[in-house]
Amino acid sequence: MDCQPTPCGGWKPWRPTCQGSKRVRHKNSDRPVSGTRLIREWKGVEHRVTVRDADFEYQGRPYKSLSAVARAITGTRWNGLAFFGLKSQRTSV
Repeated sequence: MDCQPTPCGGWKPWRPTCQGSKRVRHKNSDRPVSGTRLIREWKGVEHRVTVRDADFEYQGRPYKSLSAVARAITGTRWNGLAFFGLKSQRTSV
């Protein structure tokens, strides 16, 4: 069995993350249902995103993730689910 190093210095069994030339994506239960339209106002402008089977559409262009859409809108990195209000913000304990 092949092994690969872990960040803490140990070793774990190697598991392929790709099949052929395509990455394997796991079903994300947080992902909105295909066909959903997300609307977010940012700096006085209303932005609309359509959830599709394999990606997201914003201004007629496909995006692989909501985070990519949020970055296109804001110019900075965001968690896409948090930006569109689908994931609660962290609360202090």
